[in-house]
Amino acid sequence: MEKEGNAIRQARLEKGLTQNELARMINVSDKTVSKWERDLGLPDVSTLPRLSRILGISISSIIGDETEKKMKKTCFYHCPICHSVASSQGEMDISCCGKRLVALKEEKAEEEEKLMLEDVEDEIHITSGHPQTKEDHIAFIAFINGERTEMIRTYPEWDISVRIKKRRGRLFFFRTNGKLYYQFI
Repeated sequence: MEKEGNAIRQARLEKGLTQNELARMINVSDKTVSKWERDLGLPDVSTLPRLSRILGISISSIIGDETEKKMKKTCFYHCPICHSVASSQGEMDISCCGKRLVALKEEKAEEEEKLMLEDVEDEIHITSGHPQTKEDHIAFIAFINGERTEMIRTYPEWDISVRIKKRRGRLFFFRTNGKLYYQFI
C-alpha cells in the first residue's frame, strides 16, 4: 500500500509543482509540505479539499482510508437537562450537568419527517412542518459535507427558518423526542 506522503509527492511532481509552489497555493510553508511528503504529519482538515483539487487526487489518497472513515463519523450529543449540543469526529466520552452523554443514533428521515427545502438564489431555505413545542421540538440542525460542518441551534416555540449556502451533503436534525434524523441535500 502506498504511503499517503508518497501520494502527495507523486501528485505534486505529476503537476510539475515544487514544494514551494504547492505551499503558496494552499497558504502553508514549504516545510509543511515536506513534512507531509515524509509522512511526518497530515494536512489540516480545512486544507484537504483544496489540496485534493489542486493535486487531482482523492482525500483518501492524501490522508488514508482509515483516517477518512473516522472523519466521516461525526457524532452528536444532546444534554437532556440543559439542552446543550456538542459534536465530535468519532465517539468521545463526554458529560454535561454531571451526566455522561451517549452519541445520538441517526436514522434516515421518512418523507413525513423531512425538513422542507427551498432553493433561494445560492442558498437553501430550510423550514419545518413540525410543531415546535417545549415537549417536542427540533433542538438543532446540522449540515455536513466533505468540506465543512455547520450547526444551527433552534429553540422551542420558534418557527424553523434557516438558510445555508447551496451545496450537496447531509442535513441532520435532532428532535427532543430523542431522534436524530438525516436527509440528503
